[in-house]
Amino acid sequence: MRKKGTSQGSVYYDKRRKRWITQIFEVDPVTQESKKKSKSFNTEEDARNYIRTRNYQRENVAYIENNGIPLIEIMKTNVRLKLESNQIREAQYERVMRTIKTLEESKVVHKNIDDITTKIISTIYKCF
Repeated sequence: MRKKGTSQGSVYYDKRRKRWITQIFEVDPVTQESKKKSKSFNTEEDARNYIRTRNYQRENVAYIENNGIPLIEIMKTNVRLKLESNQIREAQYERVMRTIKTLEESKVVHKNIDDITTKIISTIYKCF
C-alpha cells in the first residue's frame, strides 16, 4: 500500500481488496471534532475526482450557501445582487421579478437546487 496524500486527502491502493481508497478528514459542525472518512473506488481517477469534488464543495462559498436551497430563492438572490451591483436597471429587475412570480406557480422551482436535473430544466423551457 503506497499512500499518495495531500493536505486535502489521500489516495492509496489496497492490494488485499484490489480497490483504490480515499481518506479525507471532515469536521463535524456540531461537535467540532475531526473525523477520518474512507471511501473505495475501482480506479485511481475516480478516487482523485472524488477528493477534488469534496474539496471544491468544502471551499466554494456559493456551493455551501446554495446547496439545499430552493431554486426560486437562488433566482431572487441573483437578481437582487445584480440590481445592487448596477448590472441591471430597475425596469429589468421588475420584469425579471414578474417572471419569477409566474414561475413560483410551478412545483419545479421549489425543489432544492441539488435535486434538479437537466430533464426538469428542459421541461421548464418548453413551457415558455
